Amino acid sequence: FFFFSSRRRHTRCSGVSWARRCVQETGANLVKLGSYAYEFFESKKDEYNISRMALKRLEAIYYLNDQTLQKLRDHAVKNSIDYRYEYYGVVNTQELVQKLASKIYNYRYSDEKTKGRAMLYQIYHHAIHNRYTLARDFLLMAHVQQLAAHSDVNLQILFNRALVQLGICAFRLGLINEAHAALVEICTSGKLRYIIGQGISRTANEREERRRFVPNHLHIDVDTIESIHLISAMLLEIPHIAADANEANKKVINKYFRKMLEIYEKNYFNSPPENFRDFIYAASKELAKGNWSKSYTLLAQIKIWEQQFDSDQVKQNLLQRVKEQAFKCYIYSYKQCYETLSFQHLADIFEMDISMIRQIICKLIYNRELDARLDGGNACVTFQKKEISKLQELSQQLIERVTVSLENNERILDSKSGSYGYTDKDFAELFSKKRPTTKKTKVNANLLQKNKKKNRK
Repeated sequence: FFFFSSRRRHTRCSGVSWARRCVQETGANLVKLGSYAYEFFESKKDEYNISRMALKRLEAIYYLNDQTLQKLRDHAVKNSIDYRYEYYGVVNTQELVQKLASKIYNYRYSDEKTKGRAMLYQIYHHAIHNRYTLARDFLLMAHVQQLAAHSDVNLQILFNRALVQLGICAFRLGLINEAHAALVEICTSGKLRYIIGQGISRTANEREERRRFVPNHLHIDVDTIESIHLISAMLLEIPHIAADANEANKKVINKYFRKMLEIYEKNYFNSPPENFRDFIYAASKELAKGNWSKSYTLLAQIKIWEQQFDSDQVKQNLLQRVKEQAFKCYIYSYKQCYETLSFQHLADIFEMDISMIRQIICKLIYNRELDARLDGGNACVTFQKKEISKLQELSQQLIERVTVSLENNERILDSKSGSYGYTDKDFAELFSKKRPTTKKTKVNANLLQKNKKKNRK
C-alpha cells in the first residue's frame, strides 16, 4: 500500500503511468489483496494486524461515493462483467466503513493517532454522502481537533480536508452558517493549497512537503472551495451591511469578503464577469438591491455546479437561500419608504409562500433587527419609523470620532508621563510594595495622594 501510494503521489495525472497506477491499486489487484489479508488475520484473531489492515482498507475506500460506484456497477451489468469481487461491488459502503473503523477503535493495539485517522476517514465519508449531522457529531464528540493540533502534519492535513468536505456538505444541504463557519478560517489563511496537501508553501522545505502531497485523484477542487466560501460569506454579509447602513461602527462577519467587495465597488468600470469571483461580486451588488433573480442567474453561471452530485437539488437550495437574503435586503433598504407592506405583495415579488414571508419577518422582529409589528387582520406588516435623520446620523459619527481622538490623545499623554495603561487602583497596588524610590515614583505618588484627597472632598 505504501509503495503504490508513494509512487502515485509523484506521478503526473495526465500520463499513462497514472492510469496504470490507479488500476493497480483500485482494480482487482491491491484492494482485493488487502481484503484477503484482512480476512486471513481475522481468522487467526491477530488483533494487531487486523487493525493495520482495517486502516489500509479504509484508506482505499473512504473517498468513494455511492453514486459513482453505482454507475460502475451499471456499466459492469451492461457489459456482462462479474463485479462481486471488485472494489465497486460493495453496495453499502457506510456499513463497511463503520465495520472497519470499529475494529480500530476497539482493539488495544491501536494508538490515538491511528484512531484519529480512522475517525477522520469516517467523517470524510459521511460528508461526501451529505450526512452532515453524523459527520459533525463525530467531529465534536471525538475531539479530533485537539488531537490533530498536537500531532504530525499528515494528520493535520487530513483533518483540514475532512473539515473542508464538511463545509461543502453543509452548503449542499443549504446550511449557509455552518458552511461559512467551517470554511472561513481555512480559506482566509492564504495557504489553502498547502493546508489541504495540494500545494507547496514558499518558506518550508520543498522535498518534505512533496512527501505530504495527496494523490491527484483525491484532490478537492480549490475553485469549488473558494466559491462556496465566498457565496456563503455573500449570503451572510450583504444583509448585514444593509441592516447596519445607519450605524457608524459596523460588525464584520467576513473581513476578507468585505475588503474584496469594497475594492470591487470602488472601480469606476467593471468588465463583464469572467471568473467565479467576478460572478460572486456582481451577484452581491444585485442582492443588495433585493434583485434575487439577477443575483441567482449570475451565481448559476459559475462552473462548479457540474462537479456536484445532485446539482439540481443544490441549485434549488441555493435559490431558496438567495430569495430569503434578498428579501431581508429589500426590507432593510426600503423600510423607510413604506408604512405598511402586505404579505401577498411581498410573496409576488420574491415568489415565496406567505407563511415563509411571515416567518422571516417574525424572526427579524424577535431578534430586534426590525422595528415593526404584524397586522394579522390585514395580513401586512406595519413599520414603526424610529430611524434617525441624516443630521442625527452625522452628529453621532462626529461624537464617536471625537471620542476616539480624545482617547488617543490621553494615551499619548499617559505614555509620556509614565502612567500609560494604569488606573488609580493599579498605582496604589504598585506603590504599596516596597521598592527603591526614585524621583519619578515620588512625583507619581504625590499626584496620587492629591487625587485621592480631591475624590474624598
